[in-house]
Amino acid sequence: MKGIFNKYRFCMFFFLIGSFTMLVNAQSAPAPPIPPPPPGTPIDQDLLILLCFGLLFGFYRIYVFTVKKKRSI
Repeated sequence: MKGIFNKYRFCMFFFLIGSFTMLVNAQSAPAPPIPPPPPGTPIDQDLLILLCFGLLFGFYRIYVFTVKKKRSI
């Protein structure tokens, strides 16, 4: 019985010493590198043209939908 108690005491001693030394020797992680700036997007130049095409396409789809609906009735 005394041998088992000594074994547990021995293990607990080294677990406590091991965790203490890890806490003492722990270092902070290095700072992550700064990400590069995003590349320039050429979509900013033609945004008005894209908006006009989107509106025209939307009106076209609405027109086609209403024409098909009238024919199906």
